Formats: sequence, C-alpha cells, structure tokens
Amino acid sequence: MLSSTVGVTLLFSIFLSLVSAADVVKVLPEKYYTDVSNDDIFVCPPEVIPEGAMSDWKNGKDAFLNVSQCEDYDEFLAEDNQKDVLDCIVWIEGQTIAALEKLGVDAYLMSGSLLGWYRHHQGVIPWDVDGDLGMHQDKCNAAFEAKGAGKHKNMIGLLRETLGGDFYVGARLQGVGSSLPEDSFDACNTNELMVRGPHPNGKTCHTDIWIMHPDEPEYKGTEFECKCEDSIAKPRVCRKGTICNALDDFLPAQKSTQTAFTLSADIKVPNKPKKVLDLLYRNTDFMNMASIPANYKFSSRTLVLGSDVSSITHKDPQLAVYTQVADTATGQQKGLGALPEVSIVIILTIFMLGMGLGVVIHKWYARRHSPTISYSTIEGDNGGTSQV
Repeated sequence: MLSSTVGVTLLFSIFLSLVSAADVVKVLPEKYYTDVSNDDIFVCPPEVIPEGAMSDWKNGKDAFLNVSQCEDYDEFLAEDNQKDVLDCIVWIEGQTIAALEKLGVDAYLMSGSLLGWYRHHQGVIPWDVDGDLGMHQDKCNAAFEAKGAGKHKNMIGLLRETLGGDFYVGARLQGVGSSLPEDSFDACNTNELMVRGPHPNGKTCHTDIWIMHPDEPEYKGTEFECKCEDSIAKPRVCRKGTICNALDDFLPAQKSTQTAFTLSADIKVPNKPKKVLDLLYRNTDFMNMASIPANYKFSSRTLVLGSDVSSITHKDPQLAVYTQVADTATGQQKGLGALPEVSIVIILTIFMLGMGLGVVIHKWYARRHSPTISYSTIEGDNGGTSQV
C-alpha cells in the first residue's frame, strides 16, 4: 500500500510540473519595447519558431508559441556561466576607466556597454560578450606626453604599467579585431585599443577602447580624417570617419555606476548618452522576434518577448499554439497546433485517478480478508463502540 501511495504522489508531482511549466507564451504584439520584464525574455533557436507563428505576429494576430526548446532569462544566464561573463565585463570596464583617469584621460562607456547602462537601468545587456569604452585622441596624446613619453612608445605600455597585474593591453585593427604590432604607432595615434584580464570568478574578458578623433584640418588625408556633416556643431569628433558627434555630447564625462550580478563598478558615461546612442543605433529598444544584433556569439539566436500563458493553454487544449518539430527524413519543419504536453497531462490524470481508486479497493479488501489485521474497540459514552 505504501508503494502505491508513493506512486500516486510521484505522478501528482509530475502532473503539477507539467501544468505549471512556463512552456507557452503569448508573443508581445509590438516589435520594439523600451522596457521589458526579465520574465518576458526568451532566447530561442530560430528553427523552433514556425512560419505560422511569425506570420500571425507580423499580421497583428495573437501568436502563442511553445518555448520549451528556448531559454528563459535565468536559463540563458546559466548557459556557459553568462552571469560570470557579465560580472567580468563590468569589472574590467571599471578597472580600465580608473587607470585612464589616473593618467588624466576621461574614458566612458560606449556602444553596447552604454546601451546596457541606458536601457537596462545602469545594468548590462544579458547577451553582451565584451566591453566597449571610448576616449579622445587629443586628450590621450596629451596624457601620454605628460606621463609616458621617453619611457614608452605609445599608450599600450603606459596603460599596461598603470593597470599592473595580469592585464594585457594591445591595439586592434578597427572593425576586424586582429591585433596590431605593439610598435606600429606612436602615443595614441591609432583607432582602437583593447584591455583583457582575468576576473577572480575564473572568467577572462576584455573591453575595447574606441578612440574618437577630432575633426581638425591637421588630420586631413590621414586615416583619422573626419567626414562629418555640416549640421553637426563644432567642435566635433568622429569614429570610423563618418560617425560624428559634437564634442559636448561626450565631454565632460559623467560619473555613474554599472551593475552586473554580483558586483558594481564606478564608471563614466558620455555627457549626453542618448544623443550618442541615437547616432550609433537606429533604435535603442528591445527588438522582438528578431535575431540578436551585432553579437558574434549569440547572433544566431532569436529574441522572443512574450508573457507566460501556460495555465491558460493547458485548460484550453484547443487554443492554437505553435510548436516546431523537425522531420528527420526531410529536414523540413512543421508547425503544429495544440501542445503534445496536453495529451500527456490527460493520460497522467486518468492513470492517477485509476491508481487512487486501486488504493481504495486495496484497503477495503485488506480490511475484510486479511487475518493479520485486528481491530480494538472502546466503549463510548452511550454504550456504543468506536473503531480505532
């Protein structure tokens, strides 16, 4: 009888887990969202999103999606210890900004790191893979002249010395990522530096440092020449020649903090962060039902923003829910309607009820026919008897 009871308990636990599992979401209707709850974030392989669901969503219809093969926010952060990666990124940005400040250079969050700070409430983009900082060529050259000239050829050596420890500092070919020879430039006359270091949590990460060039005649005809539109006020600076901002969009840099998961770091941000972001990105919002952009590790994933409706779909198995199954013979994929989990729940419910009925019958039979079971009686107040 004990084993039967344990079996029923186990089946009931399985039943509850199936009913309560967050495996179905109603896709949020808009493409862009300024702010999203972490509970509504799912990162999916694109092949598990059927054409039917995508079509319904694009046409303004309610789209219900089976996300059992996707990762929710917490599951995604557990993948390859992504939380530790993000802690490492914030840490190395803080270390680098502090070292450059010692040298008299204002460095600030840039690109994806700035977007994370702005959109995620002084936090980080969950799928970020490295840090991004910015600093100005003329300010950097002045600092190098004051503290590094005669001792180092360029900022690589001076920054490495200032950071100390196990940090690596190098220069990179802008837009490519390959390293440049350490002696290939003087002072800060390059496009991109990089700092890499090991965090105590075991992760090694890096931050890029994008060098902003002044739009001045002396750089005309060089790789640092700016080609800015006249509508941008002077003095102005550029990155990659045509990405231009007024200088006061960046400076003076503003002090702030950035928080990952187990740590925060003192950092700086541009004087007008939204103006800088608007130049770098067409839209700073979350982009629903689209590939994660500009990301060499996660760009093959699709961001799905949706609210959990599992309890509704389990109660209404006729509700059209899209799930995707691979046809192993053809490699094609097919969209299905009602979830297969609903059938499992029904079968388990019937089986569980049958097991419960079996326990009741077993107890009744044992009480009537087992010679080993005895009963004692006590006298009630009215002279009757009660079984104990």
